[in-house]
Parts: sequence; structure tokens; C-alpha cells
Amino acid sequence: MDDLALNAHVPLIAGSPMPLGAVSVTLHRGAIEAWRMNAPKGVVGERLMSDIFTRGVAERGGAPWCALSPDRPGGTGIDGLFVRVGRNGQLHSLMVTEAKFGSSRLGKTLSGLQMSDAWTRPRLATTARLYEDAACAMERGRVLVGAPEGSNSLLVPLGGGHSANVQSTAHGVLVDAPRGVSRHAILKQLQATSSILQRAARGKLAYRTRLFRIEATGDEFNVCIERLDPKTGAPLKITAQFRGSYARLPREIRPLLKGAIRQALVDHGTDPGRAEGLTREVLRNPRVLNQLDLTRARWWRVGFDRGLVLSVLGATASAGGRALMREVGAGGKIDWKPVLRDVGIAALGAGVGYVTARQVQVLLVATPAGRNIASALAVRGASTTAVGALGSAAAGLASSAVVALGLYLSGAIDGRGARVMATAGAAGAVASVALSAGAFATAAAVGTAGTGTAIGTLSGAAFKSAALAWFGCGGGMAVGGAVLTGGAALVGIAASYGVGALSRHLDERAQARLARLSLDVVAAHLGRHPPRFSPR
Repeated sequence: MDDLALNAHVPLIAGSPMPLGAVSVTLHRGAIEAWRMNAPKGVVGERLMSDIFTRGVAERGGAPWCALSPDRPGGTGIDGLFVRVGRNGQLHSLMVTEAKFGSSRLGKTLSGLQMSDAWTRPRLATTARLYEDAACAMERGRVLVGAPEGSNSLLVPLGGGHSANVQSTAHGVLVDAPRGVSRHAILKQLQATSSILQRAARGKLAYRTRLFRIEATGDEFNVCIERLDPKTGAPLKITAQFRGSYARLPREIRPLLKGAIRQALVDHGTDPGRAEGLTREVLRNPRVLNQLDLTRARWWRVGFDRGLVLSVLGATASAGGRALMREVGAGGKIDWKPVLRDVGIAALGAGVGYVTARQVQVLLVATPAGRNIASALAVRGASTTAVGALGSAAAGLASSAVVALGLYLSGAIDGRGARVMATAGAAGAVASVALSAGAFATAAAVGTAGTGTAIGTLSGAAFKSAALAWFGCGGGMAVGGAVLTGGAALVGIAASYGVGALSRHLDERAQARLARLSLDVVAAHLGRHPPRFSPR
């Protein structure tokens, strides 16, 4: 939903059958970046960590490490999971890792400190179930050859540094494996992976824990691998450390670091050409990597960007055009005072709504409480859907309140009209967001991608693309986006007008009831004291 425009329509004139200026809060790609501000750096650490372990740069002495696919519900799971494969295919030496960037520390959760035994075992158990379910699906279903899509595919260790990729779809199990590897071998390794994870989750198999940290300080990179206590998660000993400028890092580390930075930027929407240039700049000046973090000292600047300008200009044009049409329709000389008033209030409402949306998104990704809320409301694995929806709802509420207050203070409407307008605008915004979120939830529950994969099993960009294509009913992502955007706008307008009409109806009933009571009082008074007429 990060490329989808959600409109919060706020009628600017109480009682008017048409909204003067619909304040459009557009959440395009730039507006949703709050969710991904720290994500590129996190991906750099995770990708570099995986490359260092699987290529034998660290933890030497034994068979090469093979990466597994840990279960990561809402992004709160294990970052890295590795296992060694013996010559006969037997799995041993399980290792659980966590990647951190900069000064970030292990978090404290309800189940205990991150990477402690109490935190790790449940996540190993859920990962074991994923591999067990894939093995069962492979035993009783069709096996298809092809590259899996999305983030729900599973890496299956085969030994010799090789892995297979397995994904369950509606049409069967999609397998991408090296040439010559049989179905039976992959099935055997799926079962073996599930078994070793279950044993570790039950405390019957000891496993290693490592904290992988990458820092960019001054003109140096610092890559540090620290051994942790599996029981408590407390740090014990640094097992490997690589520090220095890019040119001074070990030869085997340099291409891995460069590739991790570039791929992380590409994965998060950066143009490949720009990603290449930005990667070279980061390698020359490591401090540039820290500038991707906008959620700390400079959090107050979030929202003051090109998207804010576009949002304000759109609201200004809409409000100005409607105000001029109203003045021209009234005949006579154009009164510029109300036109300028409506334009100014619409611009202010749009600006406040846009900044509010961005700030809410920052809070949802920069604070533990916010991340818990976003994860709880996420549609399956699509966390950005929940973040975008909550940001849009907050934008609609804020812009509605600002517009209503502005018109009240300028004398255009009374207090009752301002309350009705704010309520109607908020209802429209919430209804619009609810429709979009509900549509994505429906796609996640019953939709199927073109490859036969259940949409609910996808996440991130793959989830969004598949959902929009599903809405398009064969017309592609563009048609699906247009359908969803148009539907959300219509529902928002309908809800806004419906709440406004209901409020006016209730007010009319209250006024009629008050008038009847007044007449009854007058009649009773006249009955007790009949009028006296004195002759002249």
C-alpha cells in the first residue's frame, strides 16, 4: 500500500452539498519511507552477516555454514539461522545470530532478553513447523520446478555450500535446486532441518548464539562478531573483528560489504544506477551510511519534503478552483476574501495532515510500542499496510480538525457546524482507510498470485504487487491500484456526507423537539393565566 494514494475528503463548508476543497493526503512512495528508514542499514548487516558465515570468513574450522530461513513474524524473529552439513548430509552445529547496526542493543521483550533461551526457543519451534509443513506438502503434493517469489520460501541445506529453495503454492510445491539434486534428497533435508530445529527448541540440542554488529564511525567500518550466552543472551567474548577504512579491510570482506550495501539500497527502492553511486560514496565516507537514519536527532524534520509541497499545492488548487466556481456562480463581483480564506485553510489542513501521517509512521517504526502495534495490525506479513493505514487515518483526523477549526475561527461557520464538519471529515478518512486495509486483508485471505502462490504467504513489495494485480482482475497492478484508490475515495466521500447528513437530521429533530417543548410551556402558561383585555 506504500504506492497507493489514500484521500481524506474534508468538506469545507458546513451544510454544502459538495465539498469545497477535498484535502487530499497522498501517501506515495516517499511518504511511506518512514517504515524503511532504518531498514536498508538493517539489511546491510543481515546480508553481510550471512555472506561472512556462509563463505567461511568467520567461524572457521569445520564444514561450511548453510543459511536457513527463520520465521520472522512482523519482523521480530531471528535474523540469521545457520547449520553445518556433514559429508553424508547430516545436519549439526546449529547457530542463531542477530544483526545490529551502530549502537543498537538487544531488546527486552515479554519473553525475556533478545537472544536468550526463553526468546530463542519459541522462534526455533515456529521455524521447525515451517519446514515440517513444507515437507508434508512435498510428500502429498505436486513438485514444480521454478524460482519461488516472495519472502516465504525456505532455504534447504544440501551440503557443499549448496542450498535449494522451496515454496508451497496453491498448485504444488515450487522447487529451485541445483542440477542433479533429486526430490527425495530435498525432502530428506527438509525433514532433517525440522528435526534439528525441534530438538534445539526443546533443549535437547545445544546451539551457538552470535551477535553481529556493523558500525560506521568516522572514516572506518567496524564489523564485530560476539559470542553470547545461549541461556541469558549476555555477551561473552569477541570471536572476530574487522576494523578500518574500506581499503584497509581484509580482501575477503571488501566485496561482501560493497555488495551488501548496494543490494540493500536496491531492495528498498533505490534506482540501481543511483545505488551504485551511493555505495561508492558510502565506501569512501562511511558516515554517509549513518545519514540514512532519520528517526533519532532529526525526527522532527520527517514530513518536510517534496511530498509536503505536492500535497499543499494539490489542496490549494482544489480549494481555489471550487471557491472561484462558487463566486462566479453567485454572480456579481468576485469576493477574493473568502477565496483566499478557503485556500489558506485547505493548504494548512493538507500540510498538517501530511506531516501527521509521516510522524505517526515514524512512531510506529522507531519505538517498541509502535512496532508492536504495527505488527499486531499487520495483514499477515505486510507490515507496511498497517503503518500506511494508521498514518492515513491520522492524516485524515488531523486535517479535518484543522479545517473545521480554521473555518470556525474565521467566522465562516459556527461551533455546531465545526463539530459536524470535523466529525464528518474524520469519518470519511477512517472509512477510506478501512476499505483499503480491508481490501488488502481480503487479498491476503483468499487471493492467489499469478504463479499460484497464496497472496497471504507473501510480504513486502511482492505482497503489494500481487494484491494490486489481484484487484485488477487481469488488468494488472495499474488497474488494481486505480480500482482500490477510486473505491477508497468514493467510500470516504459517502461516509463524510452520510455522517454530515445524519448530524444535520439529528440537529433538526432536536430543534423541533425544543420548539414543541417551548410551545407546550407557553400554552400551559396561557392556560393558567388567560390574557386580560381592558376596554379602551
